[in-house]
Amino acid sequence: MRFAISKRYKWPSCIKKSMNIVKNVSFVKKKALKDSIPKKTIVTERDGQIWEINLVGRIKSKQNYFFIFVAVDHHSKWVEAQVISNKIPSTIIETMRKQIFDKHNRPECILPDCEKSLPQKKSLTS
Repeated sequence: MRFAISKRYKWPSCIKKSMNIVKNVSFVKKKALKDSIPKKTIVTERDGQIWEINLVGRIKSKQNYFFIFVAVDHHSKWVEAQVISNKIPSTIIETMRKQIFDKHNRPECILPDCEKSLPQKKSLTS
């Protein structure tokens, strides 16, 4: 790599400066990892206790289904997926009822991703 850089560019201190940049970036990454909040393991005792939900999309579709609703049982890793046409809360709640509640009973906890369109706790209990 040094040969390729020195062949194209006339910059005597290029290698030395690039090595310093790499060292600094590595240092910043290590420091950021130390400063971040430690992650805790989520322990489940049985199937259906915790479900993680995610909304994938906007995808191209000829049938007007632009999003994929994905729900994963945290304990068994069982996956339920459904294509949906929009991401309004009523559609997502209805999909959750069909894919999770009707098939697997009501979980103790649902972990959504950071998607703003996913329904909040208040709308799930109604």
